[in-house]
Amino acid sequence: MWSLLTERRELRKGIYTVYGPYKGVIKEGEVIHVGRILRAEDDFFVPKDHTSCVKVVTEKALIEIPSSIGGRLELSDERNEPIDEWIKTSEEILKEGYRVVIVVGEPDSGKSSFTTFLTNYAISNGLKVAVIDSDPGQNDIGYPGTIALAAPKRQISWLRELSPEKMFFIGSTSPMDSEDMVILGVHRLVEEARASYNLVIVNTDGWVKGSRASRYKSRLIIALKPSAIVVMEGSGACDYLGRFFNSIIRIFKVRSPSKKLSKEHKLRRIRREISYVDLLIQSSLKVLPLNNVRFLGTLMFSGEEVSLEPLRKIMGSLVLRAERVGEHLIVFTKGRVELKKLLEAEDQIKKAYSVRAIRLVLLEELKGLLVGLLNRDLEFKGIGVLNRVDLESKRVYIMTYVNEEDIAGIVPGIISISNDGKEIRRMKHLI
Repeated sequence: MWSLLTERRELRKGIYTVYGPYKGVIKEGEVIHVGRILRAEDDFFVPKDHTSCVKVVTEKALIEIPSSIGGRLELSDERNEPIDEWIKTSEEILKEGYRVVIVVGEPDSGKSSFTTFLTNYAISNGLKVAVIDSDPGQNDIGYPGTIALAAPKRQISWLRELSPEKMFFIGSTSPMDSEDMVILGVHRLVEEARASYNLVIVNTDGWVKGSRASRYKSRLIIALKPSAIVVMEGSGACDYLGRFFNSIIRIFKVRSPSKKLSKEHKLRRIRREISYVDLLIQSSLKVLPLNNVRFLGTLMFSGEEVSLEPLRKIMGSLVLRAERVGEHLIVFTKGRVELKKLLEAEDQIKKAYSVRAIRLVLLEELKGLLVGLLNRDLEFKGIGVLNRVDLESKRVYIMTYVNEEDIAGIVPGIISISNDGKEIRRMKHLI
């Protein structure tokens, strides 16, 4: 609901830069904002720490704004704003009937803004659109640590208005060290969307610098087989992708917005933690028999349980469970107090169990771990937070919104959060 304290501003024909937070209602005239044509009583929104631009296409427009909302709107030099170029690119993508379009660029180069623009433009032309947000660290659609697909039914001001229809769990807020999971997840979502939507838009993460990033982005593109790639100009950090594929895939090099606000690392973290709080609010404690679910992507709970007697002869009652997986012995202890004693007796334990290596699981460090939850068809049903694993009762306790009967597999991530949604630890991938 709009504030009762409002003011009106008359805008002449031209292009204006908007600094969020900013809300406006069109009272007269016609305006274009992120691919939307706005007329009387249509509204638009630019969130805090974002910039956007509006184009007044009639001789003048009258906009009503809440007087206390903050933000500002300034006349821009039309030569510096890319809105007409974005319109032209969007028109060509629709005209040529491209089905899968990937948007790439460095951080803060306008990827999300152009994705929103193209989405709105396609919807206004009657197309069914799927948007895939493949940045697990700044996911505008799903939870942090996931990639997500949304199918907007109406035009939007920004991607955070969308709700996920499908998600894929990555388990990390960075694609680095999780490249295979990101590629697998985006490929799966794209393939599911191809049959049902006229246009699938993939908004990618901003990791583009360095040889490892170039290999990752190239493999992602090869896996998805897009019909077009939109390269956001930025500083030119990912121009190489256009050169890689320009004789194979249609490349659109698009100017970035002339004025943009860098999203600080601290702000990104705050937004993630707001999402964690939302996850916890939506969740309840689910109790699963350990023998009825499988931990996937880790050797934990996958081996043959062995006698604790040799271990307890060496260490007393500190060890809770031990499993043999090939030439590895996986030992479960309560916490780090036991770790020191176990390491001191490592050679003796290896000899007693005839193994080459010992891998340790500290149960207290599993608390708060973000996990992905799959059903028996290996479809991701959602995410949760590991509360505890009780080896005595052989039960797993998880905070999640997913129903118990839909959980057959648990995929551990590397992020641990507190009861109030704060990121407290980043672990290495579990053994």
